[in-house]
Amino acid sequence: MIKILIVDDSPEKRASILDAIRSVPKAHELDIKEATCIISAKEKMLSETFDLCILDIHLPQRNDDTPRPRGGVDLITAVCSSPRYQRPRSIIALTAYQEIKDETSAAFANNNVVVLHYDRSVYGWQSTISIEVERLLVDHDRQNSDFGFDVCILTALHDPELKAVLQLDYSWSVAHCSSDSRQYYKGTLVSGDKSLRIAAMAAQQMGMPAAAVLASRMIHEFKPKYLVMAGIAAGVKGEVEYGDVLVADPSFDYLSGKLKAGENSNTFLPDPLPFRLDSFISDIVRSVAADENALTAIRSKWRGHKPNHNLAIRIGPLATGSTVLAFDGSLEETRTNWRKLIGFDLETYGVFCAANHFGVPRPFVLSAKAVTDFADGVKDDKWREYAAYTSAGVIDLVLQQLIKVV
Repeated sequence: MIKILIVDDSPEKRASILDAIRSVPKAHELDIKEATCIISAKEKMLSETFDLCILDIHLPQRNDDTPRPRGGVDLITAVCSSPRYQRPRSIIALTAYQEIKDETSAAFANNNVVVLHYDRSVYGWQSTISIEVERLLVDHDRQNSDFGFDVCILTALHDPELKAVLQLDYSWSVAHCSSDSRQYYKGTLVSGDKSLRIAAMAAQQMGMPAAAVLASRMIHEFKPKYLVMAGIAAGVKGEVEYGDVLVADPSFDYLSGKLKAGENSNTFLPDPLPFRLDSFISDIVRSVAADENALTAIRSKWRGHKPNHNLAIRIGPLATGSTVLAFDGSLEETRTNWRKLIGFDLETYGVFCAANHFGVPRPFVLSAKAVTDFADGVKDDKWREYAAYTSAGVIDLVLQQLIKVV
């Protein structure tokens, strides 16, 4: 049973939120509870674990109090920082004020809190809530489904990307898919009395369509719990360095939108539908990112030429598109809409899209690609092998942590 908590002092808004929640299939499987102030919400989260909390930023401390402009921010801070409370798996905050949305989004960027602009005349915020509820229902079904492999790793290129993955100590062997006899590699990560069964394949070509097709094929063939994209990407200069591993959160298609004709020139109006990294995977990645010794070990084991800086993991927005960026103008245009942008690639969004539109079982997705250039016209193959190596190395660290908790 999926448990949802709605925190809002407005009966009208609570009704609108309930409409969004109950519009999804299997809504009868939801356990929905309501609170009308900060105190009552805290009391509920002391004793119950909710899968999703939907709250208004404008909340009173107690019933009959005057709502505080940032009362919801205080509630989120308390729930995320204090071990007394059972933090919901997902949190969606609503506000009618754009400036508060921007402030709150920035403040809780590392806590997997989604902040939506509430507008009674626009359906977008309700659609986002419905999508999140559907995701939770599918995840619940997935936990009760039969899986095949634990992890599937896919790359866009065999050399150097899949080649680097196959250097990991997983006792790889060659096998063939049952559906079409395509070759893939199967391996096993062993830690004590635990193990992860792993399958790895490379797409037939670069790009979102090929990556989405391969992701769909691997999900259908292997039924993995986790789908991991490895390889190389372009980074944003000044934000990342050569070899740094970029973990997509969110992943979005930067070419999704509308081209509007103007008097003197056309204007591109972006309209992406981002996919977020699951909070469970995010916590593991952040733990790995904080392990400087492990990252230093990966860098030190590389026998080739390496950059003059420490290896790092960067988590942030990763833009995917169907064109290779090779000039600063396209980079800056995308950065105006995503100020925390960390990089670009050609495949990641296709993988997220394939997984999120698949039925049950639906895998968790992780994209961890390393920087090989800066999408600035200076295309150089100097760091390709090193970037493929660091991507594979960081994925290995994530799986080493994952095996401890699954």
